Amino acid sequence: MLRLFLTGTAVLMALASLSVAQACAEHHGAQHEVVGVGKTETVEIGPLRMSGFYALPTPPATRNGAIFLHIENAAQHADRLISVTAAETAQKVELHTQTIDASGIMRMRLVSSFEVPPNGALTLEPAGDHIMLIGLKHPLEAGKTLPVTMKFETAGERTFQIPILAPAGDAIRSDDTAVQHEDHSHH
Repeated sequence: MLRLFLTGTAVLMALASLSVAQACAEHHGAQHEVVGVGKTETVEIGPLRMSGFYALPTPPATRNGAIFLHIENAAQHADRLISVTAAETAQKVELHTQTIDASGIMRMRLVSSFEVPPNGALTLEPAGDHIMLIGLKHPLEAGKTLPVTMKFETAGERTFQIPILAPAGDAIRSDDTAVQHEDHSHH
Protein backbone atom coordinates (compact mmCIF):
# COMPACT_ATOMS: atom_id res chain seq x y z
CA MET A 1 0.00 0.00 0.00
CA LEU A 2 2.81 2.40 0.93
CA ARG A 3 4.62 1.48 -2.31
CA LEU A 4 1.49 2.26 -4.37
CA PHE A 5 1.13 5.60 -2.55
CA LEU A 6 4.79 6.52 -3.19
CA THR A 7 4.52 5.50 -6.85
CA GLY A 8 1.34 7.56 -7.26
CA THR A 9 2.96 10.53 -5.52
CA ALA A 10 6.03 10.27 -7.78
CA VAL A 11 3.82 10.23 -10.88
CA LEU A 12 1.87 13.28 -9.66
CA MET A 13 5.10 15.14 -8.87
CA ALA A 14 6.50 14.32 -12.32
CA LEU A 15 3.32 15.57 -14.00
CA ALA A 16 3.36 18.75 -11.92
CA SER A 17 7.02 19.35 -12.81
CA LEU A 18 6.25 18.83 -16.49
CA SER A 19 3.34 21.30 -16.31
CA VAL A 20 5.49 23.92 -14.57
CA ALA A 21 8.32 23.43 -17.07
CA GLN A 22 5.89 23.75 -19.97
CA ALA A 23 4.33 26.91 -18.51
CA CYS A 24 7.77 28.46 -17.98
CA ALA A 25 8.86 27.59 -21.51
CA GLU A 26 5.67 29.14 -22.91
CA HIS A 27 6.07 32.24 -20.76
CA HIS A 28 9.62 32.75 -22.00
CA GLY A 29 8.74 32.60 -25.68
CA ALA A 30 9.13 28.94 -26.56
CA GLN A 31 7.27 27.98 -29.68
CA HIS A 32 3.77 26.66 -29.20
CA GLU A 33 2.41 23.58 -30.88
CA VAL A 34 -0.48 24.77 -33.00
CA VAL A 35 -3.20 22.50 -34.30
CA GLY A 36 -5.63 22.98 -37.16
CA VAL A 37 -6.32 22.84 -40.85
CA GLY A 38 -3.68 25.33 -42.03
CA LYS A 39 -0.91 23.21 -40.57
CA THR A 40 -1.58 20.51 -43.19
CA GLU A 41 -2.96 22.40 -46.22
CA THR A 42 -0.71 23.60 -49.03
CA VAL A 43 -1.03 26.44 -51.52
CA GLU A 44 1.05 26.46 -54.68
CA ILE A 45 2.04 29.28 -56.99
CA GLY A 46 4.42 28.26 -59.75
CA PRO A 47 7.38 26.43 -58.20
CA LEU A 48 6.54 27.70 -54.70
CA ARG A 49 4.66 25.58 -52.19
CA MET A 50 3.34 27.22 -49.01
CA SER A 51 2.34 25.10 -46.03
CA GLY A 52 1.95 25.26 -42.26
CA PHE A 53 0.33 28.68 -42.48
CA TYR A 54 -1.50 30.18 -39.51
CA ALA A 55 -2.04 33.27 -37.37
CA LEU A 56 -2.44 33.25 -33.60
CA PRO A 57 -5.59 34.65 -31.95
CA THR A 58 -5.34 38.07 -30.31
CA PRO A 59 -6.97 39.54 -27.22
CA PRO A 60 -9.62 42.24 -27.93
CA ALA A 61 -7.41 45.30 -27.28
CA THR A 62 -4.46 44.06 -29.35
CA ARG A 63 -3.63 46.22 -32.36
CA ASN A 64 -1.24 43.85 -34.14
CA GLY A 65 -0.93 40.21 -35.10
CA ALA A 66 1.36 37.94 -37.10
CA ILE A 67 1.24 35.26 -39.79
CA PHE A 68 3.59 32.29 -39.96
CA LEU A 69 4.22 29.72 -42.70
CA HIS A 70 6.74 27.58 -44.54
CA ILE A 71 7.60 28.22 -48.22
CA GLU A 72 9.45 25.70 -50.39
CA ASN A 73 10.98 26.69 -53.72
CA ALA A 74 11.43 23.91 -56.32
CA ALA A 75 12.94 26.30 -58.90
CA GLN A 76 16.59 26.58 -59.90
CA HIS A 77 16.46 30.32 -59.08
CA ALA A 78 15.59 32.27 -55.94
CA ASP A 79 12.29 34.10 -55.58
CA ARG A 80 11.31 36.83 -53.14
CA LEU A 81 8.17 37.42 -51.10
CA ILE A 82 7.80 41.15 -51.81
CA SER A 83 4.41 42.02 -50.34
CA VAL A 84 1.43 40.73 -48.42
CA THR A 85 -1.98 42.40 -48.19
CA ALA A 86 -4.82 41.67 -45.78
CA ALA A 87 -7.10 44.68 -46.33
CA GLU A 88 -10.12 43.12 -44.57
CA THR A 89 -8.08 42.44 -41.43
CA ALA A 90 -5.32 45.03 -40.98
CA GLN A 91 -4.56 48.61 -41.94
CA LYS A 92 -1.17 47.49 -43.28
CA VAL A 93 1.03 44.43 -43.50
CA GLU A 94 4.82 44.38 -43.14
CA LEU A 95 7.59 41.83 -43.42
CA HIS A 96 9.71 41.67 -40.26
CA THR A 97 12.91 39.97 -39.22
CA GLN A 98 14.32 39.69 -35.73
CA THR A 99 17.89 40.48 -34.78
CA ILE A 100 19.77 40.60 -31.49
CA ASP A 101 21.44 43.94 -30.78
CA ALA A 102 24.79 44.51 -29.03
CA SER A 103 23.01 44.47 -25.65
CA GLY A 104 21.57 41.02 -26.33
CA ILE A 105 18.04 42.39 -26.79
CA MET A 106 15.92 40.92 -29.58
CA ARG A 107 14.61 43.61 -31.92
CA MET A 108 12.22 43.50 -34.85
CA ARG A 109 13.26 45.15 -38.08
CA LEU A 110 11.17 45.95 -41.14
CA VAL A 111 12.51 44.37 -44.36
CA SER A 112 11.47 44.92 -47.97
CA SER A 113 11.33 41.22 -48.88
CA PHE A 114 12.18 37.66 -47.87
CA GLU A 115 14.27 35.50 -50.18
CA VAL A 116 13.18 31.93 -50.84
CA PRO A 117 16.41 30.22 -51.98
CA PRO A 118 16.57 28.01 -55.09
CA ASN A 119 15.71 24.39 -54.27
CA GLY A 120 15.37 25.58 -50.69
CA ALA A 121 12.89 26.85 -48.14
CA LEU A 122 12.00 29.81 -45.97
CA THR A 123 10.22 29.41 -42.64
CA LEU A 124 8.37 32.33 -41.07
CA GLU A 125 7.88 31.52 -37.39
CA PRO A 126 7.36 33.03 -33.93
CA ALA A 127 10.54 34.74 -32.64
CA GLY A 128 11.92 34.78 -36.20
CA ASP A 129 11.04 36.18 -39.61
CA HIS A 130 7.28 36.76 -39.85
CA ILE A 131 4.48 38.68 -41.55
CA MET A 132 3.18 41.48 -39.32
CA LEU A 133 -0.46 42.59 -39.35
CA ILE A 134 -0.52 46.19 -38.15
CA GLY A 135 -3.61 48.07 -37.05
CA LEU A 136 -6.00 45.15 -36.74
CA LYS A 137 -9.54 46.09 -37.70
CA HIS A 138 -10.89 43.36 -35.38
CA PRO A 139 -9.38 40.75 -33.04
CA LEU A 140 -8.09 37.55 -34.62
CA GLU A 141 -10.42 34.84 -33.33
CA ALA A 142 -9.45 31.17 -33.12
CA GLY A 143 -11.42 29.06 -35.57
CA LYS A 144 -11.83 31.83 -38.14
CA THR A 145 -9.75 32.66 -41.20
CA LEU A 146 -8.33 35.80 -42.73
CA PRO A 147 -7.84 36.38 -46.47
CA VAL A 148 -4.34 37.40 -47.56
CA THR A 149 -2.67 38.03 -50.89
CA MET A 150 1.01 37.14 -51.10
CA LYS A 151 3.03 38.57 -53.96
CA PHE A 152 6.31 37.05 -55.12
CA GLU A 153 8.82 38.73 -57.41
CA THR A 154 8.86 35.89 -59.97
CA ALA A 155 6.01 33.49 -59.19
CA GLY A 156 3.34 36.22 -59.03
CA GLU A 157 0.57 36.54 -56.48
CA ARG A 158 -1.95 34.31 -54.82
CA THR A 159 -4.89 35.00 -52.49
CA PHE A 160 -5.86 32.39 -49.90
CA GLN A 161 -7.27 32.00 -46.39
CA ILE A 162 -5.01 31.86 -43.31
CA PRO A 163 -6.57 29.97 -40.39
CA ILE A 164 -6.41 31.54 -36.95
CA LEU A 165 -5.32 28.71 -34.69
CA ALA A 166 -5.01 28.66 -30.91
CA PRO A 167 -1.94 26.97 -29.45
CA ALA A 168 -2.84 23.40 -28.50
CA GLY A 169 -4.57 23.33 -25.11
CA ASP A 170 -4.13 27.07 -24.56
CA ALA A 171 -6.41 30.01 -23.99
CA ILE A 172 -5.32 33.41 -25.28
CA ARG A 173 -2.58 34.75 -23.02
CA SER A 174 -0.95 38.14 -22.74
CA ASP A 175 2.41 36.70 -23.82
CA ASP A 176 1.30 35.42 -27.24
CA THR A 177 3.26 36.58 -30.25
CA ALA A 178 0.64 39.12 -31.31
CA VAL A 179 0.96 40.93 -28.00
CA GLN A 180 4.76 40.89 -28.10
CA HIS A 181 4.46 42.92 -31.31
CA GLU A 182 2.23 45.56 -29.74
CA ASP A 183 4.34 48.71 -30.22
CA HIS A 184 4.63 49.45 -33.92
CA SER A 185 3.73 53.13 -33.80
CA HIS A 186 7.04 53.95 -35.52
CA HIS A 187 5.83 52.53 -38.86
